[in-house]
Amino acid sequence: MTRLALLDTSAWARLIDGRLTETTADRVLDSLAAGRIAMTEPLILEILYAAVDSDAFGARQEELAALPLLRLDDRAAARALSAQADLASAGRHLVPSQADRSARGSGR
Repeated sequence: MTRLALLDTSAWARLIDGRLTETTADRVLDSLAAGRIAMTEPLILEILYAAVDSDAFGARQEELAALPLLRLDDRAAARALSAQADLASAGRHLVPSQADRSARGSGR
């Protein structure tokens, strides 16, 4: 059985707009080609929300539909919330944005 990975919305955004390093982008693209990256319905909705127009929406929807889909049932949702709580308790839940870091640096 192939282990599947999920990318969060920010990782997809960085892949789409070219903000990943070449090495990381290559690894992600290789994993996509090998069918090792899956989607969830909430992730699909978030990615499609960022489409700039209906053509981009349709093209992106077609691309995402080709990926394995992991259904978010009650058990999966509970596991995801538990993992998120673990990350939060370790201080790794959120990474401050550049704007947040700049505001802190300026004393705001």
